[in-house]
Amino acid sequence: MSRFCIVLLLFFVLLGTGALAAGAPPPATPAVAPLKCLSRVRAQNAIGNPNLPTAMPAGIQNINRTPTDIITIFTPILSIQNPAASLINSNAQSFGTPLPPHFVVGDGDLDRVFIGVDKTPGSALDICAQEIISLMPPHSDQDLEPVFVFLQNHLIDYLAAAPEAGLDWDKSLPSGRSIPGNEAIFESAADLPVGSVPLPAKGMQPVVPLENYLLAGESYCIQKAIFAGIILEQLKIPYRLVQGASVTAGGHSWIQLDDGRILDPTWGTLSPSPSESAGASSQIVAVPQNSVDDFSVDGQSLVFEYQFYPMVVL
Repeated sequence: MSRFCIVLLLFFVLLGTGALAAGAPPPATPAVAPLKCLSRVRAQNAIGNPNLPTAMPAGIQNINRTPTDIITIFTPILSIQNPAASLINSNAQSFGTPLPPHFVVGDGDLDRVFIGVDKTPGSALDICAQEIISLMPPHSDQDLEPVFVFLQNHLIDYLAAAPEAGLDWDKSLPSGRSIPGNEAIFESAADLPVGSVPLPAKGMQPVVPLENYLLAGESYCIQKAIFAGIILEQLKIPYRLVQGASVTAGGHSWIQLDDGRILDPTWGTLSPSPSESAGASSQIVAVPQNSVDDFSVDGQSLVFEYQFYPMVVL
């Protein structure tokens, strides 16, 4: 059996439109105004956030198994002594269930830091979410489409695609599997049932608050999806955060709306609901546990929607 660790790699092609005068340089794309809340983020960084750890131990967990492949990832754990403590399956959360007030999640590999989320009222992240909501076009409870379209097209104005080489806080990290002892633990975890208690790995992993990605102006898909979810929560719009895998780019994260549509702020897509796409292939392919999957179902891009995906509640 092949074993692989999800690595979230995002590739974007930016397409410009508009007529250009012959020989003239292309006009500069106007940048969005910096968020005012970023001053609050800097102030919070200066004193630290008591609701989030600065580092956490890592575990290794089997999150998806098919007859041909196993997905085994690195995940944060609360303690080496009790790796199951406060661990939940984020993919099992139902529509309308809010994300925990404080939690830590990873993107599957120790080549990237863990992500700390503190969305309590008055936190820097909460204030940034409120500010972005204030920048949205008019909408109402009866017409939420402007919200979805804004998140589809404009969240990347504040969280652009991170460089393939990684963000500054990722570049100094050693490869998780290169740490002595972790390869053997990785192989052992791959033989366990899906969702088993993570096996403690070697070493500690830094935790970077989610709002620091807004400060950097760059992120991967998991940060965009979580932040979009926090905005939807503030607007009392039901949604489900989905962690899955992509045919073309490894692991992937997105938002599922309760009308069946997929809101993907990373790829800038808002897929039609099943009723609107009758007879057409849907972007999302749900692959049940233990099913055969060859990553080529009608050329679709998303698979393993219902895998076990760990999150540590603080």
